[in-house]
Amino acid sequence: PQRVDAIRRLFYAGTPASDDEVAAQPGLIPDLPIARWSMIFLPHQQTMLNVHRPQYTLMFETLLSTEPPWLYLHAQLPEPSIENLGNEEYALPQEYGGAHGPKASLIGTLMHVVDVERCKDGRLELLAQGIGRAAVLRETQSVPYARADVQWLPDAETLLSCEARRIDWNRSQFLGEAALDLLGLSARKRLQMVLALAEERSWRAYEHETTYPIQLAISSGMYPAFCPFDTSAAELAVRGAPLALSAALEAAAASDGMQEGEPSSSHAELGGGAAFTTSHARSAAVRRAFEACEAMLEVSDDAMQAEAESERALQGLELQVWLELDGFLRRFAANRATLIGGTGAPAPKQLLGLLPPPPESGWPDDFMLDTIAADLRKAATRRRSQTTLSYQNDPAPFIPAHRHYPLRRRAQRLSYSIWIVLKEPGLDLQPLLDTESTTDRLRMVLLRLRELLAREESGS
Repeated sequence: PQRVDAIRRLFYAGTPASDDEVAAQPGLIPDLPIARWSMIFLPHQQTMLNVHRPQYTLMFETLLSTEPPWLYLHAQLPEPSIENLGNEEYALPQEYGGAHGPKASLIGTLMHVVDVERCKDGRLELLAQGIGRAAVLRETQSVPYARADVQWLPDAETLLSCEARRIDWNRSQFLGEAALDLLGLSARKRLQMVLALAEERSWRAYEHETTYPIQLAISSGMYPAFCPFDTSAAELAVRGAPLALSAALEAAAASDGMQEGEPSSSHAELGGGAAFTTSHARSAAVRRAFEACEAMLEVSDDAMQAEAESERALQGLELQVWLELDGFLRRFAANRATLIGGTGAPAPKQLLGLLPPPPESGWPDDFMLDTIAADLRKAATRRRSQTTLSYQNDPAPFIPAHRHYPLRRRAQRLSYSIWIVLKEPGLDLQPLLDTESTTDRLRMVLLRLRELLAREESGS
């Protein structure tokens, strides 16, 4: 088997993109394979892929011939997807800021292939997880499957938090208020992206548990609908995230990354050349993310105050979502059960793991989800005391979020995960990926809940 794997890697190995082909910049992944399929996957979602079409077998075998992590972009392309690959209306941009087909979806989900099972008939069974939003900047290959330079996209709230951390760090170094204004706009954006990446990497192991046995998923057809928390990585993430941000800020200061201008080639982690005046600036998706962040900053003269106000807004929206979801499920649990796997449960156990602490005034007396979550927590504790927790005896276990899991990240995860309850066949989820902020995505959740409620009440 080792010799077969070595021959397979040699056969499928592609030519890696050279550093000269694309300017180094934070969050950019050059020459990434793209699965352009009709379905949409969301960040934090987990799915099994049955790959049988020759061009995508080639794509994934080529990907699997490289060193992990095995990343690709999933971008929506309506059926017939194979024919539409050559349709100019769905064409991807050929250069940074270049024209693209009017119907092309440029924002998709960055996916991570966690495990693979090769079938005797040549098919590939893949377990894949959604990592985050990402945008196509420039196509590098169109056939037999697409490849492109892709930019990871943080939410606006994350960029705002990173700007607040930068200012707080500056003040802690006694650089003086004048030093806060020394960083030009281009360098500040670059540093915000560096910090956002540092935070993302710190939490990824906790947010994306990767040990789910693919053989169990294949044999039973059951697997968690979105990525389970890895409780063994929680404490490291809680302690490591602030340290990672401080380390990134210290590295930026040491490499003149706190000042406007051209960083040297040895500072590629901060973006080579004038990164935010070329490919970043020409990407509409990247511009919109920073514009949304700037709009939040305009609420207050102080970034840290703006961050606090943003978190209060998120907390209010998060609580409102849970209250309205509870009311909706209490009224229509029997009807909605079929949409969440036919289990008869009012909501998936994984989703209930995101339930926040109660508000200061407590949950309403008739709020049922808190009671259900408490019962699940007791049952999970009792099960752990009696037997070793395994996916064999509970394919989708209840795992509550760590008590120090940041509100902002919890709300972001909720803004995607809750659609397991709200979606139905034919519902277009692309607007969720096109939305730059967690706040707006939670507002979309509330609109969807109210739409479904009105439809149920009218009997339509």
